[in-house]
Amino acid sequence: LVFDEDDDDDDDELAVLSSDKDRSIADGVLNSYLGPRLLLAGASVLYGTNFPLGAIMNDSLPPSAATSARMVLASLALSPFLPKLDPKLSGTALLCGSFTALGYITQSLSLVDTSPAKVAFIGAATVVVCPTLEFFVNNRPLGLRD
Repeated sequence: LVFDEDDDDDDDELAVLSSDKDRSIADGVLNSYLGPRLLLAGASVLYGTNFPLGAIMNDSLPPSAATSARMVLASLALSPFLPKLDPKLSGTALLCGSFTALGYITQSLSLVDTSPAKVAFIGAATVVVCPTLEFFVNNRPLGLRD
């Protein structure tokens, strides 16, 4: 709670209490006990349904059309933030987007003849493989700050 004094009036005025009306909904959710846990569970559900839904999309459409539809929807969702991007980061963002698109394309192609469970396992294995490669390439272990 923050107490603000009104400087325009005399000392007869009491301090004005300003607290919950200044907080956003996101602050309320993130600072609660269940909020972060529910967000993590929701992200897990979204990630878990990615591969089966990709397989269903590939059954209905050719892999190229399914991936194109995903990329168009993602670009529409992220387009309002593009003008806010620092121009110095545009090359790095384009490179990162290219690798992300390459990942989605290879995922879509792999779902043509491989089960979604195997594709999901291989995708989840990157959580172990990438830090291991980082250890062998840079010859130092990764910590929480890395």
